[in-house]
Amino acid sequence: MEYPLTLRREAIDARANPICNLHHHAFACRDAEETRRFYEDLLGMPMVAAIQEGTHPRTGAPSAYLHLFFEMADGTCLAFFDYPEFFAALDAGQLAPRDSLVHHIALEVRGEAVIDEFRRRLEAHGVGTRVIDHGYCRSLYFVDPNGLKLELTTNVAGTPADFTAFRRDARATLARWQAYKAGTAPLAPSNPSRPAAAAAPSVHPAKEIP
Repeated sequence: MEYPLTLRREAIDARANPICNLHHHAFACRDAEETRRFYEDLLGMPMVAAIQEGTHPRTGAPSAYLHLFFEMADGTCLAFFDYPEFFAALDAGQLAPRDSLVHHIALEVRGEAVIDEFRRRLEAHGVGTRVIDHGYCRSLYFVDPNGLKLELTTNVAGTPADFTAFRRDARATLARWQAYKAGTAPLAPSNPSRPAAAAAPSVHPAKEIP
């Protein structure tokens, strides 16, 4: 029997709903390789990207972390941050959703104009926002009334090529990261697609974004 991957009974009209789909759900992890073994080897979700970054995404200050993506059959992902500077020493029970870097849900939209329109709409209602150009995508961050951290993200021109390379190099990137954490190798250069401009995210000053 064919198993439906969605409970939807009819197609979504994108003209009526600008939020296309879940892009990823991000959380913290204690160790990238431990996490890979669980999701890829045990659950069967392929690791489709391992993105090493060398600067803090909000401040641009030097700060190394690894961003992992594990894909589900519908193309959406579970994502994890291995960020020793902030939470490598914590146990699983302490990895609570403290801010958007640790825990957020990313929803995909179609085009940078949609990002800009949502930013205007949110700010008009007093919601603080943060826009970050990650190089491989452009994202808008904000918090809902319940404290849920949200990201709206859109592909950019280089996204397909970037993620083809991220998928191809995922195992090698993860191996270099684990060697760095173990103290047996220096920190490798960041993935090259992140532009220098991303070190200075645009923040609406009315409200601090976690």
